[in-house]
Amino acid sequence: MIEIKKLTVKNFLGFGEIPIEFSFDQIGTTLISGHNGAGKTSILNGVVVALYGKALSNGAGKIDDLINNVNKKNMEVTLEFTKDKSTYKVVRARKMKSAEGSGNYVNVFKNKKDITPDSINNSNKLIESIVGIPYDLFIRVAAISATYVPFLELPVKSQTGASQTGIIEELFNLTSLTEKANILKEQIKVTKHSLEIQHAKREALHEERERHESQLNTAERRMKSWQKEIKEEIADLTESLAHSKSIDVKDEKKLFEQLETLSNELAEIKPDYRDIRDVLRTAKDAQKNTEAEMQHLEDGNCPYCKQKMKVAASKLSAAKKSLKKSLKIISESEAQIEEITKKMDALDDEIDKITDSVSVNSLEDLYRVESRIDKYATKLADLESQDNPHMETLTELLEIQTSEFDMETINELDDLLKHQNMVLKLLTKKDSFVRKNLINKNIPFLNKRLNHYLNALNLTQLIEFKHDMSATVSKFGRALNFGNLSNGQKARVNLAMSFAFREVLQNLYGHLNICLLDEVLDVGLDSEGALIAAEMLKKKGSDEDICIYVISHKEELQSTFDRTISVSMVDDFTHITYPD
Repeated sequence: MIEIKKLTVKNFLGFGEIPIEFSFDQIGTTLISGHNGAGKTSILNGVVVALYGKALSNGAGKIDDLINNVNKKNMEVTLEFTKDKSTYKVVRARKMKSAEGSGNYVNVFKNKKDITPDSINNSNKLIESIVGIPYDLFIRVAAISATYVPFLELPVKSQTGASQTGIIEELFNLTSLTEKANILKEQIKVTKHSLEIQHAKREALHEERERHESQLNTAERRMKSWQKEIKEEIADLTESLAHSKSIDVKDEKKLFEQLETLSNELAEIKPDYRDIRDVLRTAKDAQKNTEAEMQHLEDGNCPYCKQKMKVAASKLSAAKKSLKKSLKIISESEAQIEEITKKMDALDDEIDKITDSVSVNSLEDLYRVESRIDKYATKLADLESQDNPHMETLTELLEIQTSEFDMETINELDDLLKHQNMVLKLLTKKDSFVRKNLINKNIPFLNKRLNHYLNALNLTQLIEFKHDMSATVSKFGRALNFGNLSNGQKARVNLAMSFAFREVLQNLYGHLNICLLDEVLDVGLDSEGALIAAEMLKKKGSDEDICIYVISHKEELQSTFDRTISVSMVDDFTHITYPD
């Protein structure tokens, strides 16, 4: 578990001679607001520069470019953090002229003890080994910028820069293979020593027998554990496949087609119903007015001035004709309304009947069921065809025969040494099957968490990492190209990818207490998308005790965050204003 505690900077970017402290102790979400050029990104840059000696923006540019352009010297960045119950402090300086030191240097302290190596390059290696997270991975899980090349647009492999394969390998195998290789190196030393002292005492043979028995028990335990895991996974997949197959997709599609036809028919009738209802309302108003007029005419009063008048037979006759016409329209309209109402009720009943008979909520869900059938079947076939990777090791161990010390024993030790050297190469070479097996064990968890975040961000696309560490994008079983996604979809995929990587990292190596995001909610996301992402960040910060700092210019998001820090440029220097 690593916890970043405090960042202190002076003469760094927009910050001046007076040291400025920034404590990472606010669990939840904190908005960092301010105008462009005020120095908001300096906080993220300070953390990255202190740990890796590189700028945040993809490592571009020289570190001397980060020195405050007013004072032009005495840049110092200090970062304090804890790791595995130890306290560390990194002090990185450029063009420094002070009592603490001069020139360019990096000082590393552990529990207040100076452990600085003999060069800046070795200091950088030491710091990265302590943190346990390489630069390319750290900037995608802890200091995330909207300017980074999206993970899915990186080359699959690269000899010079960041690549998809390189980042996934770092994510899944930061320390475990190295630790195993170190253990194996020690075993190789023991084997070599045994060969050098060919006339070793019988106790040495006894120790070798115990070591062999331990290896045998371990191999058998691993084989049984693998068999149990595969058996459980096959059972789960079989149950899921059976459930999906129990749904008659073809019949369900017909029902949804009927629903669509009935709904369209109902939609076509409703305007006619409204038109006839309007005609009826107009006719009834005309009836009422005409009857009132006839009343006045029959009483001999003017319908307007109420004075006595001679009733004009022609006016009374015309009114009667108008009334008759209105009554006819009313009668016809009411009949039509009654007929249409019956038809609408019949359609509603039919729609309700079909709705009650379908097994899923929507045609989209039905397509998901259909796509899962092939997916489950393929995965099930793959699992059932797999060979136990530990069987060969167990077989080899069972075939080893221990005996009294003689030349045969020496030959066995020689064979063992060759085998150990081969295993060492498998542990240290990047393309070995051991490394690939380790990655494949973590791929399902990564896929599960990645698509959890995609769903939380209202994305219907499915992203899945394969065993060769390549990633595929699909929707309803149809393959998609990441480059064809909209900017908003890409932005949400990038955010989901960062937090999925973060969970894998934490699942393997422990909690990381900070997450810094630079305009990730501003680029590509509309207001609704940004709000959904902000709500997700707020929940994650609260649930997992993470200090999440978000740089954003979207004013509509301010009320979403737990607090706000304002960054401004005053007299050419950056100032930070904290909430009261």
